[in-house]
Amino acid sequence: MTPNIGLAAEIEGFGIEVHAVGDCAEHHNIQKAILTGNLAAWAL
Repeated sequence: MTPNIGLAAEIEGFGIEVHAVGDCAEHHNIQKAILTGNLAAWAL
């Protein structure tokens, strides 16, 4: 499975801050996908 960051890149093109997490950023198992989402949320 290849990460699909197309939508994130399109949104960034409008000048909106985007944090790609989970399978959007890198192919993971479900546990790591949830962890990356959690860490991104806490970083906000």
